[in-house]
Amino acid sequence: MGRSFKVGDAPAFTYEANEDDVAGILRSVREGKQLSDFLILTQHAHEPGNWSREPADYLPTLVRSAIDEGADMFIGHGPHQLRGIEIYEGRPIFYSLGNFIFHDNLTPVPYAMFERYDVDPREGTEGDVNAAMGERFNNRPNFESVITVSTFEGGRVSEIRLYPIELRQENRLANRGVPRLAPPETADRILERLQELSAPFGTIIEIEALLPVGGEALALSEGVGPGGNPQVHVDWGNTGDFSGANDEITSDVREVSTIKTGRNFPSTLTGESVAGQMTVVLDNSSGDYSSLNPSAAEAGNIVMKRKVRVRMTSPFTRDFIMYLVTIIADPQLGKIPTATLTARGPIRNFTTTVSVALQKAKTTDLLVAEVLDELEFSAALRLLDTGKVTVTRWGPGPASGLSLIQGVENTEDGFFRETVDDGGIAFEDRDHRYRNPHQVSQATFSDSGAAEVIGYRDVTQEDAL
Repeated sequence: MGRSFKVGDAPAFTYEANEDDVAGILRSVREGKQLSDFLILTQHAHEPGNWSREPADYLPTLVRSAIDEGADMFIGHGPHQLRGIEIYEGRPIFYSLGNFIFHDNLTPVPYAMFERYDVDPREGTEGDVNAAMGERFNNRPNFESVITVSTFEGGRVSEIRLYPIELRQENRLANRGVPRLAPPETADRILERLQELSAPFGTIIEIEALLPVGGEALALSEGVGPGGNPQVHVDWGNTGDFSGANDEITSDVREVSTIKTGRNFPSTLTGESVAGQMTVVLDNSSGDYSSLNPSAAEAGNIVMKRKVRVRMTSPFTRDFIMYLVTIIADPQLGKIPTATLTARGPIRNFTTTVSVALQKAKTTDLLVAEVLDELEFSAALRLLDTGKVTVTRWGPGPASGLSLIQGVENTEDGFFRETVDDGGIAFEDRDHRYRNPHQVSQATFSDSGAAEVIGYRDVTQEDAL
């Protein structure tokens, strides 16, 4: 044990594990695996501190060595917040799963704690002390986590499913810290944070259902919802213009159940864009939407990343273009067989880890372009405002493309978003929202029933401004 200091480029902590301790741990792992079918290694440690989103530098080396000796999984705990996930030699490493139950209540409370938190023991209660103590940990990441379900095949992990939970940070002390499945907007935030934390380890987390609050969110039903009967096309042949003989699938559409795109919160003026989501239920009586059916009309073309377009024609014409993720056939014995098509906006594919060479004296839009080039995103689908901010030097380390772009977005105080009418993206400078057409009314919504306005039934406030 001991501490030493050395000159560095920036303040930081570095750790060296005791060699004898490491040898003892690895020997215990090896012996444990000899006597068991499945071995989970765990460690309670806080280094470099509860504030840190990254594990201490000694830990990855130690855990990988333990896996080499036979450990099947590592679970870290102690830091009170999530840290990244790594897959090493087919075994999952959860550097920290944060808190599952977080009751920061101490009882009985020693007299010294009353004194430390300036609570008069003649008038204050143990609850008063606990409330004061709880303020040390009363930040959002301490009350958000995930439940993990890992599936192994042949001794290697084949799938990890993550279920976001939140621990009711806003509740009173008596029931704060009790877990429940996170509501959609919180779940999105948790999973996106975990995506960012895991990207440096080369781990890609696919989010199956981003559910943004606010933004453009429409629920469409055949013949009922906004737009009447929406027209649906899939660019099966990847021609880019939806001109193929089988590209229009409107006649098979039973329901366009979900279209969501926009910001994470409607009150956010900049940032917080989320990947769009589209769900279409199809009549699959013909079997044309079963990817394993060799007789399907587009056999061989039912693949990921084909463009999907939903076009509304009422009360105004609007296209929503996203990219195919899955088509899942459901034979529904005794009923009409269906297939559920899911498509997502381009931001979904920006979690790939990329490296960008050192950039000097460039405006923010050029930095975004550099990242998009590394992501191999089409230049024809970019709409980039000239940035108002010039960055003198920019040389980030390997990270997910989305996190790099969001860093530039914050520097500009602008907005990086999807352009759903063409399946592209846009980068708006900090003054974009002050220019036309954003200063001119685009439509009038009313519950008056008048012919010249767009009607609505009610207004729901989903995000307190």
